[in-house]
Amino acid sequence: MPNVTINIPQDKIDSLKFALQKENVFSDVDIASAVTLGFEQWLDTIIGRTRFRSMTELYIDWIHRIFSSILPQYDPDEKSLVSRFNMPYGQASYVARVISERVQTHVRR
Repeated sequence: MPNVTINIPQDKIDSLKFALQKENVFSDVDIASAVTLGFEQWLDTIIGRTRFRSMTELYIDWIHRIFSSILPQYDPDEKSLVSRFNMPYGQASYVARVISERVQTHVRR
């Protein structure tokens, strides 16, 4: 696997830390995981590996991947989506409900 170095402005790192912090800790490993996940999601969308019918479906997929890979000990509830990702409450409520239903369906199988 190639090793790629990117420069991220400090204000973007600060925003990332605020959104994805775990008990006020966000390490360099967490930053690398977030950047890798972001690139993978962007690439999946650009090359057509994933197709979404709406921006909401795209957000649901992104949020689900973030919580399952970077924040597995947290639930994507309305409060965390509003505070971490600045989502409007109505959209956050819908996204949290859809993700919860996905997880429950997966567990039942």
